[in-house]
Amino acid sequence: MSHTSFYRKYRPVTFSQMVGQAHIERTLRNALAHDQVAHAYLFSGPRGTGKTTTARILAAALLCDHPNDGEPDGTCEQCREVERGEHPDVIELDAASRTGVDNVRDEIIARVQFAPVRGKSKIYIIDEVHMLSTGAFNAMLKTLEEPPEHVVFILCTTDPQKVPETIRSRCQQFDFHAYTVEELRLVPATAQLPQKPSPRKPSAHINADAAEDERWFALLQSLSPDTKVPM
Repeated sequence: MSHTSFYRKYRPVTFSQMVGQAHIERTLRNALAHDQVAHAYLFSGPRGTGKTTTARILAAALLCDHPNDGEPDGTCEQCREVERGEHPDVIELDAASRTGVDNVRDEIIARVQFAPVRGKSKIYIIDEVHMLSTGAFNAMLKTLEEPPEHVVFILCTTDPQKVPETIRSRCQQFDFHAYTVEELRLVPATAQLPQKPSPRKPSAHINADAAEDERWFALLQSLSPDTKVPM
């Protein structure tokens, strides 16, 4: 049976389910409600603080069939496809494995002018964007300077200082902070506290999901056994 990591299984699908990033939730919802969404965002902060999750919620809100005051309903087919990672207008790229200029040209620049397939927007989520090469950043710069009206870029990074100033200056920036136990205690119940992850067989590479599971489990053990926590 395939393993589903904690942070994927309990990942929020609406802004109201988010934990500990109230300033970001409020700003994004206001922008959506007033149709003032920026063409590019830079989400920075430690690993596991909700950058990619927030990017997906923002994407869902932009594509949702029945948004309410900037909040995606989380139940329409558009939202469900974003949650499953299957929406054709949400393109997620891992810059850690696609660092070169050819990757940017082939996967972004060559396709960015095409109209969305189903929604009104096309959203590019680029994780660990600081891993892109200098050539890749230079290739992407013009697109960020003159983006098509239907495109929104969401760049996520754990090391914003490695992102060139020319890129950062063209993005609306949000800093995510690490969660505290106190913040988790205040969250409305949406999910049962998970069980301790079972041991995995050693592999030649580091299992990032397993490491993230162990980190979350250690944190959650400090909570009451009756506490229910979304991730």
